[in-house]
Amino acid sequence: DVDAANGTIDIDVTIGNLIATDVATGTNNQIDLTTVTSGDVQLGIVTAGSGAVNVTSVGNITDTDAAATNDVTGGTVSFSAASGIGATGANDSVEVIASTVNATNSTSGGIFLNSLGGTAAGAGAVNFSSIHANTAGNIELDAVTATTLTDVDAANGSIDADVAGAAMTATDVQTGTNNLIDLTTTTSGDITTALVNAGIGTVNVTSAGDIDGVTDDAVADIAGGTVSLVAAVGGIGNDTTGLDVTAATALNANTVTGDDSAITIDSIGNLPVGLIAAGTGTVNLDSTGDITAVDDGTADIVGGTLNLFTTTAADTIGTGLNFVEVTASTAVNADANDGDIFIESIGNLP
Repeated sequence: DVDAANGTIDIDVTIGNLIATDVATGTNNQIDLTTVTSGDVQLGIVTAGSGAVNVTSVGNITDTDAAATNDVTGGTVSFSAASGIGATGANDSVEVIASTVNATNSTSGGIFLNSLGGTAAGAGAVNFSSIHANTAGNIELDAVTATTLTDVDAANGSIDADVAGAAMTATDVQTGTNNLIDLTTTTSGDITTALVNAGIGTVNVTSAGDIDGVTDDAVADIAGGTVSLVAAVGGIGNDTTGLDVTAATALNANTVTGDDSAITIDSIGNLPVGLIAAGTGTVNLDSTGDITAVDDGTADIVGGTLNLFTTTAADTIGTGLNFVEVTASTAVNADANDGDIFIESIGNLP
């Protein structure tokens, strides 16, 4: 039980573990917890009000109670470890209440953080400002309030970010070795992307609201091998910002499990279609390369009105061996900019 009514707290352990069962400042001052030569940091309750908290370990940083109750409270909370910060799952991750959260892990073990709020439990936005798994290890980030992923990188691991009941903005989220990126909002909350890059790894973006880009700038907002987008309310992309996507293997997009809202996607490079389904909603696909699909007798693109365009001269929509298969209830419009068009309708072709 370490308390400072009006002062900072600085605890250094040269050799051995540091167990912070109850450490608190009374007037929003700074708390520093450090192991120097060897030893892990085990967190119970660390409270700095709106003051800064810095936790530095030459080993790992863990949650002592293995429960989903809060471990660290501060204005800006920064973690630095060598062999892991938290562990997978709600109980074993490190719970934090802070408006800004930073975490760097240098070798293995990954980063597992659960934001319970930015200013209080269930209140205030959180900014995962700088989250870096530098050598190896996965990143798992959970939150319950409006969340910004400002700079989240995994050198050799997957990234999984989940926000329950609030919006997510993915400003810069990247994996270094073609690993999986999963971004999800549940119950409610839109997802806005500026840069999400998995190389040729899989990207899954699942929104309880809509999915949009920040700007329509001809630079991919989302890049991966197989890119799968699901939006429950409000659609994918829009006429103002669109959604710029690069998919090396397949692009899947779905609003039919939600409200049949429009899908508007600009493909940066070729557009390999997996399944794009908007129910009775409009589908707008604009590609700087070819639009291709596998001719398997089932519709690749489903919607009310389908608008398919390529912007580079002589690019094609489909091929003579693999037609793009469509189902449209209202109309099909296609322009390949003097290139060939190969479309097969599954059902009537309006």
